[in-house]
Amino acid sequence: MIIIDKSDFVGKGNHREVYKHPNDPQLCLKVNISSDLTTREKREQLREKSYYNLLQKKGVNFTMLPAYHGDLETSLGMASVFDLISDTDGSTSRTLGYYLQSEELTQQNYEGLLSSLSQLKNYLLSQKIIVRGLAHRNIVCQRNETGIFRLAIVDNIGNSEFIPISNYIDFLAERKIHKKWKRFEKRQLEEFTENSALRKIFDALS
Repeated sequence: MIIIDKSDFVGKGNHREVYKHPNDPQLCLKVNISSDLTTREKREQLREKSYYNLLQKKGVNFTMLPAYHGDLETSLGMASVFDLISDTDGSTSRTLGYYLQSEELTQQNYEGLLSSLSQLKNYLLSQKIIVRGLAHRNIVCQRNETGIFRLAIVDNIGNSEFIPISNYIDFLAERKIHKKWKRFEKRQLEEFTENSALRKIFDALS
């Protein structure tokens, strides 16, 4: 069993907390906040794992998506093991929301955000990766010595369709991804209404 130290806390989602793996700095552990999951929450997590297995079978490139490495027992309960997305200096990458919270921060990182958002959209389309929802909270920005160079989606992976036919038909997958991306842009602009630099980025991506 893996012993989790609370000092290794990385972040928190709606239903899970994330910790650095104590034995491998390149991995993280996602642990349920509550042991009493609803039926819907259990279904979502099973869907996520199933979708990751499908992506692995398809030979998807995981450069903008943390790979899933199975589950293991920890001192906080069962945990799902994923790649830990980090900057090149070893620090944990910040969320996209951190860079969108002020126009000044967005402007300072304008070129990196523009390039990386474009790459992320093309990545999803080329790899046919479907997400339940795109949001600034589940996207992190990797930095190197020159600034932001890549984004990665760290949560809400998977197809929520009752019959996930778009997992297997490319043009349906692409149509779904385009729809999700448009919704993502709309929500970010609504949340960060005063950030004209963000609007400029999305205009450039259109």
